[in-house]
This record gives sequence, structure tokens and C-alpha cells, in this order.
Amino acid sequence: MDEPLCPSCDYPLVGLSSPRCPECGAELGADYDAHRPSRRRTPWSAAKPLPLWRGVWPVLRRPVKTLAACADPQRVAVHRTLMFASIVLASFLLIWGPLREVIMAIHVLIRDRGDTAVGEMADLLRRELPRVRMRWIVPSLWLAWAQVRWLMIFASLALVLPGEPTTLRPRIGQRLTAVLLMTPWFLLLDLLCSMTIWAAVGSCVPEPNSMFPISAVERELLAEVSWMWLIRLIVPVPLVATIFFRGVLRWRWWTALIAGVLLVPPAAALWMAWDEVFLAMNMYRIVQ
Repeated sequence: MDEPLCPSCDYPLVGLSSPRCPECGAELGADYDAHRPSRRRTPWSAAKPLPLWRGVWPVLRRPVKTLAACADPQRVAVHRTLMFASIVLASFLLIWGPLREVIMAIHVLIRDRGDTAVGEMADLLRRELPRVRMRWIVPSLWLAWAQVRWLMIFASLALVLPGEPTTLRPRIGQRLTAVLLMTPWFLLLDLLCSMTIWAAVGSCVPEPNSMFPISAVERELLAEVSWMWLIRLIVPVPLVATIFFRGVLRWRWWTALIAGVLLVPPAAALWMAWDEVFLAMNMYRIVQ
């Protein structure tokens, strides 16, 4: 369907002649064809694009519909998606360190249920946040490494798995631009991984998506730690992977959901293998 819709509320404009939307009152202009989904400007348009910051909310709110625009090179240009992904990631990296400390403080307050005073946690934050190296730089580096790994995983899946054929642009271009537009979802995935394990285990945990490498775990604790790894990924990975399979590859919802659940074990295995190369101590040496 490519009928003209109101750009503010998606009210159908077929048969109308008013310069205003009867539903929300938005100005429409005389050319209703400009409001067809296939012609509507996006933050990633090749010509006269909207501001990039306006792309974050559509990607999070309506990812499948938004990612569908990647099939048209005029509505989603490669250079605009690269700029979008870079700006979103850089912005989040700048705030991740202090945000992590605040989330952890809130978690401790909820966990202790009154045994820890708000004033004590505020004092702790005032002492810790000025430690720029350990509370800002290291968490941001770890988050950046986690994002690189997610991009590698999902870009590889996008290139090798079957999906809906494209007509306006090559398949590789359509899928890679869609993966880049999913950067806000990958950041949300990291945040959910941290919050999931905090809720399940109730203690301080490593940085986003880090999975203790097998060599760092004593053999008698391996089964217990492996279960914790699966708990950490069991909700966030199927959620984001389902959106990926549905929005990027255009699979059916049930197929996308099943594939998202099946992705949990290999994702955990890849994280354990990669953390053998990028250990926490190596991270700390970078800033010392």
C-alpha cells in the first residue's frame, strides 16, 4: 500500500482536498503525493534529509516500518546511515560511564530495600564519578567493543542468510544500511544485558555484554557461570534479534522469534571466545 498518509498521525488522505489533516490539523500542502510512504523524506534521504536526531525515535518505535525504507537508496543513503550510527554511538559512549554508575546506585538501593540510604549512594557517586579513567573511559571502551561485536554478528547474518529480495538497490546495500540504522537497538541490547543480570544475580557485574572467558572461571564453577551467561542474554537477544530478522531480512514474525531464541547459545559462545582476546585487565592497562 502506498496511499498518501498524514506525516504527523498517518491518517489516510485519499479523497480529501483540505490543506489540513482532519485528524490532527497538520499542514499538508497541495501535493498529497508528497505524503506517500514511498516519497516521504527521512533523516537518511539522499536529498533534503530531515535532521539525523529525528531518526532515533522512529527506529525504536516502529523499527520494521522504518527499516523497510532501506530498500530505496533515495530514502536511505549509505553516507547518512554511517553518520547516524556514528553520532548515536558516540553520544551514548559519552554518557555511558556516569549513567552506568547511577543505574548501579539505583540497583543497590532497590536491592537493599532501605538498608542503604540515598545520601550514602549520593556520596558514593560524588567520590567515584570524578575518577574519569575508571568510571568514564574504561566503561566507554568496553561498550564500544561490545557494539563492534554486535555489528559483526548481525552484519554477518545479514550477508549470509536468505530474505526478501530487493529491486531498487543491491541486497548487500539494503541489509547493511538497515543494520547501521539498528544502532540504537544494539545500544539498548547492551543496557538490557546489564540490567537483566543485575536483576537476576543481585550484585555488581562486568561491563555490557562481557562474558567471563572460560579460562578465567574455575572448572567447578563453570556450570553455574554458564547458566548466568544464558540468563544475561535470554531476554535481550531474542528481543533485538527478532526485530533484526523481521526488519532487516523481512522474515515472518514467528520465524524471526524462533531464530532470535536460537541465537542465544551461539551469541554466548562467541562472547566467551572474544573475551579471551579482550580481557578486563587489558582494558585497565589501556588507561593506566
